[in-house]
Amino acid sequence: MTNETWNIKELRELLGDKLAGECGKRFEAYVDSYIYKQRRTVCHKKTFNKITGELFSKSKIDFDNQEVQFALDSAMAEVEAIAQLLNSLGDILVQIVNLIILGDKGYPEDRVYIKTVIDKLEQTNKAPKVLEKLENLFDGDAYKYVRAFCNVTKHTRIIDWEYYWSFKPGKSEHGVRFRDFHYKENDYLKISSDTIMEEYSNKIYDDVVSVGKAINEAF
Repeated sequence: MTNETWNIKELRELLGDKLAGECGKRFEAYVDSYIYKQRRTVCHKKTFNKITGELFSKSKIDFDNQEVQFALDSAMAEVEAIAQLLNSLGDILVQIVNLIILGDKGYPEDRVYIKTVIDKLEQTNKAPKVLEKLENLFDGDAYKYVRAFCNVTKHTRIIDWEYYWSFKPGKSEHGVRFRDFHYKENDYLKISSDTIMEEYSNKIYDDVVSVGKAINEAF
């Protein structure tokens, strides 16, 4: 998680009376979910690090051992949970944009999708900076990967993982990584669990905060 934050308190003050009634209830529900998912991401990272830290501290690892296999499965389940949380941030964002930016030109909650909200922002020319930041998020490699990863694991199959050990001049690296997979005409290469939990997580949260700041600036 990065140090960048979205000033939700400021947004509430900027919106003022617009948050009256049902609109306010929905807004607070989305914000609560956003904050909760941030906390959950941190929890899953800590659990993953605890499991793998204890496992990889051993001088010898027997991968045929049932307890070792269970530990690795548990660790990768934490990474999968993080990917799901990161993916859902995009859905929360477009709900907020639909509610407070598009307003009466938006969609009912159960018909809000990333593509429809972006298309409507383009058509109405509302909040062009918000549109730009949303496109940066959804077109980024990090979000594309977790979106594809989640759609595959949710609807069709698991994505296999493997333990790896590589040697580089002066040091060796080891850990667990997901194998490559194919989704909607795109190939996604092997990436380590650390890439999802650190690089992709930080990039997505940075992009989400950028969208949030643009939303504040729109009022």
